[in-house]
Amino acid sequence: MDEIGTVTEVLPNGKVVVSVERTSACVGCGMQGLCFPDGRKTMDVRLTTGMTCEVGQKVRLRIDSSRFLKYSFIVYLIPILTLLVGAVLGSIVTGSDGGQLLVVAGSIVGLAAGLLLVKGYSSKLESSGERVVEILND
Repeated sequence: MDEIGTVTEVLPNGKVVVSVERTSACVGCGMQGLCFPDGRKTMDVRLTTGMTCEVGQKVRLRIDSSRFLKYSFIVYLIPILTLLVGAVLGSIVTGSDGGQLLVVAGSIVGLAAGLLLVKGYSSKLESSGERVVEILND
């Protein structure tokens, strides 16, 4: 999937901020509220590039659909799964006496653990140089 964006900021270490406008492809997407919260028409994306870019330059962005799907799955599913595991462990510890406090606490701890796992994976991914979105030479 390709999109056209405008470089809005050039940062150190080969990074740029690109503003991408909502397109017709976004209309049918159930996740558009995540990319464009509060009804905004643009989204800013911070990218690492080997190209020399200037503010105002139009660039073509290529989004690797398979990687996007894989990372979306990780970002959303891991916290949900760890929340459920925490709830189940809290329920096991509580047993049949009906105390719900450990179930809630287990859920919160599980969710926090899942979010930390995703953050760690994100840091590892960023340092590896693997990219979901790339700037193409036109």
